[in-house]
Amino acid sequence: MIDRRSARRERGPGLRALSSFAFGALLCAGPRSGRAQEIGAPCTCTRELRAIEVPVVDASGRPVTTWRATVRRARDGKLLRESSSAEAPTAAPGPTPATSDAIDAGAVPHRVAALIADDAMLPDLRGEADTLVVDVRAGERRGRARVAVGFTGTRTCPCHVRLVRGPERIVVR
Repeated sequence: MIDRRSARRERGPGLRALSSFAFGALLCAGPRSGRAQEIGAPCTCTRELRAIEVPVVDASGRPVTTWRATVRRARDGKLLRESSSAEAPTAAPGPTPATSDAIDAGAVPHRVAALIADDAMLPDLRGEADTLVVDVRAGERRGRARVAVGFTGTRTCPCHVRLVRGPERIVVR
């Protein structure tokens, strides 16, 4: 006759070990990387989200409050992101974007920094640095910047975007 308590004890640690392994595999091959992971390959990333933003200003250095931006990969022209000042401001709490009406009414301040890249773009980046072209339009005024973006981690385990080089601000003229 099998003692149920001893059988349960024998199954318990194996299940915990499997759970720990599965958790580690999910953490390593999670949706952030977008790249295949080798089982057993070391992959340690933090769970924070990193983003690169560049303020949009006019020729005199004042923040521009109404603009639209596109981000394209320089090597092939692929559109990676579109953003505008009507999106949720960096300082606003919560994940819900602000509406244009609320911004125009003054209830929510305009976003003054263009979102260039965040961790969701990791599958679109390669190597030490990918050059991105950022075009900003504010009415009839335009601005352009080239920003080099790379990632932390390894090629098989990219973790977060990082700014390699680029301007401190985008000036629209």
